[in-house]
Amino acid sequence: QSIKQFTRHRVQSSHLRCNCLVFMAQTAEKKILLLGCGLVVPPLVQYLNKHGFLLTIATRTPSKADSILATLERPENVSVVKFDIEQKDALAELDGLTQKADIVLSLLPYLFHVKAAEIAIKHKVHFCTASYVSSEMEALDQQAKDAGIILLNEIGVDPGLDHMSAMKVIDAAHAKGGKVVSFTSLCGGLPAPAANDNPWGYKLSWSPRGVLLASKNSAKYLEHNKVVDVVGEDLFAAKNVRTETVEPIGKLEWYLNRDSTSYQKIYSIPESSTCIRGTYRYIGWCKLLKGIADLDLTSLNPIEVGGLTILEAAKKILGTESDPRTVIAKKLNIPLDDEIIHKLEWIGLFSTKITVPKTVNTALDVLGYLCADKLVYTENEKDMILMKHTFEIEYGSKSESITSTMIDYGQQDLPNGNSSMARTVSLPLAIAVRKILIGEINLTGIQRPVIPELYNPILEEMAELGVKFVEEKH
Repeated sequence: QSIKQFTRHRVQSSHLRCNCLVFMAQTAEKKILLLGCGLVVPPLVQYLNKHGFLLTIATRTPSKADSILATLERPENVSVVKFDIEQKDALAELDGLTQKADIVLSLLPYLFHVKAAEIAIKHKVHFCTASYVSSEMEALDQQAKDAGIILLNEIGVDPGLDHMSAMKVIDAAHAKGGKVVSFTSLCGGLPAPAANDNPWGYKLSWSPRGVLLASKNSAKYLEHNKVVDVVGEDLFAAKNVRTETVEPIGKLEWYLNRDSTSYQKIYSIPESSTCIRGTYRYIGWCKLLKGIADLDLTSLNPIEVGGLTILEAAKKILGTESDPRTVIAKKLNIPLDDEIIHKLEWIGLFSTKITVPKTVNTALDVLGYLCADKLVYTENEKDMILMKHTFEIEYGSKSESITSTMIDYGQQDLPNGNSSMARTVSLPLAIAVRKILIGEINLTGIQRPVIPELYNPILEEMAELGVKFVEEKH
């Protein structure tokens, strides 16, 4: 009997090894083209490399990939090529790269996604990006369907995990005959509490330019059946900023995130009387950004400041020869010892020791240059992604409140550990890519992860990777 069991075990083990070899051979035949090599790329490359795919990274700065290659199980499966989408022959080069791939992942600036998607359609190659669906991208839907390929968008964290976790609750409520009468969704990338140690209450896990430009965004939301429009200059006004306590983090503030009303259609909740999306920040951020915006420190108008000291540049931007502190206090109607002035001094805006780079020629980029130097994570400091949805659901005469919360901390203290921002942006994308290439996702055309065929398997695997949503009824 023991000999039979041993023989059966050997046969099963051999069969398992054989299946694994077949699977690895199949994945090794699949070729992925990754456009861009920014801060969020490492977890994506590590995941796809672990699963045996062949990967080409096309980046303007090939040296950026060196540190990633050093962390891989199979670095021989990754090639790196120099590629600059802004060069005149870039599209021809992209055409050549695309036709060799089975799928294209674009982490380029959003302006270039549509061109990359058009080339993917031409060669009948699947296409994915974490960015929002633009109207130009939406217009490619039928072409993609005719080509038999998927154009998967909004497959990151926000957008991405927000869609998936929200739709899981919404679909479950609808399946039980419920009506989602109120929906609020808040998300923020922040320093973990232990790393929240600077006056700004923020550290960069993405472009300082993008963070500062957020101060210019207008917003629109639905509350108690009333649509409210907020112009960009009022985004951080005290009347539009709200606070909330989230355990174990503590008290936070949040500001409105662009057009929330569109999510009634995206999430199939026309019955909702409230639909609001917002962005978490530590207390004090919104007041500071309101002051920065009111001082026009986020202006994109060209100004000759390259080579000046930061103090000289600040005076030129503010249009004064006087002490900029006095001018700022007067413009914002605040005392000289106000926290806004202290925070601007801490970032270096009044420094005579720092020189503006020659390439910097806008007020926004002067401030961004300072932020890139001061709002940084030191070694082993962790970031945090916090996301929380709140649903009010009615079932006839009964109602319930549900929250779905995800708090994820970076793994910067681990060997080859990645930030939470990088993991939550790139791992949903990586999982989707793998499932497309092995045939578990067979959709075509423009897609967001708002349907069970997409959100269930991705949320399940994200939970296995440690990124989990906790649902609670109240």
